Amino acid sequence: MISMTINDLRNARENPEEAYSSTYTHCEIHPSLILGVCASIIPFPDHNQSPRNTYQSAMGKQAMGIYASNFQFRMDTLAYVLYYPQKPLVTTRVMEHLNFRQLPAGINAIVAIASYSGYNQEDSVIMNQSSIDRGFFRSISYRSYRDEEKKMGTLNKENFCRPDRANTMDMHHGSYEKLDDDGLASPGTRVLGEDVIIGKTTPIDQDDTTALGQAASRYTRRDHSTSLRHSETGMVDQVLLTTNADGLRFVKVRVRSVRVPQIGDKFSSRHGQKGTVGMTYTQEDMPWTAEGITPDVIVNPHAIPTRMTIGQLIECIMGKVAAHMGKEGDATPFTDVTVDNISKALHKCGYQMRGFETMQPAEGRSRGGCLRFGEMERDCMIAHGAAHFLKERLFDQSDTYRVHVCERCGLIAIANLKKNSFECRGCRNKTDVHVPYACKLLFQELMSMAIAPRMLTQDTKVKLAKDPRKKGA
Repeated sequence: MISMTINDLRNARENPEEAYSSTYTHCEIHPSLILGVCASIIPFPDHNQSPRNTYQSAMGKQAMGIYASNFQFRMDTLAYVLYYPQKPLVTTRVMEHLNFRQLPAGINAIVAIASYSGYNQEDSVIMNQSSIDRGFFRSISYRSYRDEEKKMGTLNKENFCRPDRANTMDMHHGSYEKLDDDGLASPGTRVLGEDVIIGKTTPIDQDDTTALGQAASRYTRRDHSTSLRHSETGMVDQVLLTTNADGLRFVKVRVRSVRVPQIGDKFSSRHGQKGTVGMTYTQEDMPWTAEGITPDVIVNPHAIPTRMTIGQLIECIMGKVAAHMGKEGDATPFTDVTVDNISKALHKCGYQMRGFETMQPAEGRSRGGCLRFGEMERDCMIAHGAAHFLKERLFDQSDTYRVHVCERCGLIAIANLKKNSFECRGCRNKTDVHVPYACKLLFQELMSMAIAPRMLTQDTKVKLAKDPRKKGA
């Protein structure tokens, strides 16, 4: 048997009476080395459901990045290169040996897990259009076209040249204007669908032209040029002209085109959570945090419970710790990293370990809390007509909170805690109201989604919009 850790061997030596204690013959260097190359780049795979790791192992091969350090000099048939690849904030030890820092595949994106506008349902994601305009996941597509001269009999051979319609038959419908005199498109030339990029002709036997009729007798050459694919556009990036083993000329033309993320493109995390872009919004239409940070990608939260990719959630909070502390996070599987350790690190960065945002009293006598005043107790107080007692229990003794609100527009005033000033920048006015803290929290969450709830007081001057469907409106 193979022991996973040295502790297994130590326990077998100290407790020889236990089962399988004397059957160990080998020991793994580290438990994470049982995984293959593709599975080794998954952060915390031991916290994910098994099929998700299998999906990621297959999709990891399709990840776009820098596939070779000399990609600028290679003439591969088809290649994709990411504009701004970034090394991940959360890595594994095997990724260091795979040179993943030097040749990364992917970008550290700011991801929000939220339902927003309904366009991220069923494994679709919402992407920030402003981030896309700044180069987010922009890439280059390279396609190489090749051709070579061939001998035709003992005396004739094919030639690279710019075909002439006067003496060449079977010419393409595309444009030949992009060709130079040598029959090749020069680097930097912009080409589009069905443009000819490699011009080549072959000589025609006189017997063939005679059989075709008198109209074809003026043709001496036949066109065998190479055209661009009709659905592609781009720019000629590089031209390679050399000779083959027979001493004849051999050419490769590489065309590049810029790919910008758009609706329908596929994206995936490193945990098999794949999805397509359902909608793109500009930055002003995206939600934001208290610090004013807008996400690059919005993922639907319904993708988490059923797929059970807990490793992705741990990677998220470890990535936040790594960004604040300026260090890389270690996501090697089968290590002692726990959520509590990461929570303590986030607490040092100024975050709360647990979310007590409602400011309501704690539950339970053991926690120094209070007794539950639930829905049935509330209904009982309403039946007794004890409105003042009900307000005291559910408001005064629960989560009452003072909020500064503008008297004219009804919006929450902007706070400057350093100067202890609260003011509405537009109306230059404010007043104090007392609301439940949960209400204030809900209003601020709605404001982060571009919805402006207003608190109307007796002195509010805003004019409410009338419903045109009502008579007399």
